[in-house]
Amino acid sequence: MRIHTGDRPFECTECDKRFKQRSAFSIHKLVHSGTKPYQCSLCQQVFSQSGHLKIHMRVHSGEKPFTCDFCGRKFALNGNLKVHTRTHTGERPFVCSVCQKAYYNSSSLKKHMKTHEQHLSGD
Repeated sequence: MRIHTGDRPFECTECDKRFKQRSAFSIHKLVHSGTKPYQCSLCQQVFSQSGHLKIHMRVHSGEKPFTCDFCGRKFALNGNLKVHTRTHTGERPFVCSVCQKAYYNSSSLKKHMKTHEQHLSGD
């Protein structure tokens, strides 16, 4: 029922994130404990969640299951496909609060914001 109500009764005391399900909360707590029980058998990198290890394994396998509908380019991560798709659609959802210049991804906006640092600090 919580899925429909939006109720998030499980709150992390470390970072104030809230969760709908106890299982998701339990997995989240590993972030703060530093526990990383899942290890890549090929490079020994460790992960706190089994899903993160599964995604990491694409580095070794070369698997790229996400394909751009516009140009056919393939990606290992869905998020990378999403950002790439914006180059075709023109969507630029990350907007500078100072000059309103817009970017495809958050990292480009963060880099741009450094150009305003001197202006914003009053120097």
